[in-house]
Amino acid sequence: MSIRDFSRGNGDNIAFTALTDVWGGETQLNIVLDGDTPRGSHTIEKIYPLLDKVAQTVDVRRRKIEDALLRDGWLETAEDWAAESGKVSKREQGCYIMDNGDKVYLPLSEDDFCGSLAVESICVYFDDELDINENEKEKIRLSIEGKNYSALNNLLDKLQPCQAVSAIRSLPSL
Repeated sequence: MSIRDFSRGNGDNIAFTALTDVWGGETQLNIVLDGDTPRGSHTIEKIYPLLDKVAQTVDVRRRKIEDALLRDGWLETAEDWAAESGKVSKREQGCYIMDNGDKVYLPLSEDDFCGSLAVESICVYFDDELDINENEKEKIRLSIEGKNYSALNNLLDKLQPCQAVSAIRSLPSL
């Protein structure tokens, strides 16, 4: 993915959009601006390094995401969904045929469940809720880029709690 891959978004406060590869599949990356944020205040050149890191982080943390989904019971939820929405195959035992024609065999193995996962889209939200100067923004950016989460938390501790601070704090756990 490069800056040239981004195009102007249309509607729903989507400022920029691009397609990127995450988990071996095409994923739409959307940059969403708060309704009060002037579109000119965030240029793709300024925010691209963060966006690229977000997509890379989701890509390399796949195993952690899969483990969390398995731990939280999503495999069983997928089995329930398949059994409730699929037609039972008369030819193959344990096979359910989905509306799109895909066959799902129950019970699902962890490998089959994890292999079926895909990231359809990633939305990155920007708003002007975080009222800090450029120097503080640069320190936060450098802490994220350097994966210095201790320094990042120290910087965020000095700020008023808000949605932007919470979102930045969650980056290490992605």
